Amino acid sequence: MSGFNPTRNVSAWKYLLRYHLTSLPMPFSFLKKIRFAFRERSAQRQAWNISSSASGRQLSAFQAAALDAIRHELGELAFCEEGERDMFLVARRSDLNVYVYRDGAALEAGSSNHRFERWDYDSPEELIEAFVRSARDIENI
Repeated sequence: MSGFNPTRNVSAWKYLLRYHLTSLPMPFSFLKKIRFAFRERSAQRQAWNISSSASGRQLSAFQAAALDAIRHELGELAFCEEGERDMFLVARRSDLNVYVYRDGAALEAGSSNHRFERWDYDSPEELIEAFVRSARDIENI
C-alpha cells in the first residue's frame, strides 16, 4: 500500500476503508455494514467518554447517575469510597453488596455475582437500567 503511514491519527482500518477497500469490487452492503459498525462504535465511545470522565476522587457522571438510580430502587444505602488509584463506591448490607465503579457496577448476593461492564452496553443508561433491574430481582427473591 503506497502512502500508508501507521503513525497517523487515522486508524489503519479507517485508512483502508477510505482509500483502498472502496475501490475493490465487493458488495456494497458489506462496505455499508463496516461503515455502520464504525459509526456505532464511535457513538458508544463518545457516550461513555462523557459519562465516565472524572479526575482524582471526584464522582464520574456515570457513578452519580447509578447512585441515584440504585438508591431510588433499594432505598437509602450508605456508600463509602474505596480504592487507592481509582475510586469506587461500596454499600454493604447483610444480604447484598453493591459496587459502583467509574464505568461499571456489580452486585453480590450470597454466592451469586453480577457484573455490569461498559463494554457490554451501548450507553451508560442501558447499563444502569440493567443494574437496577438485577438489583430489583435480587431484592424480590
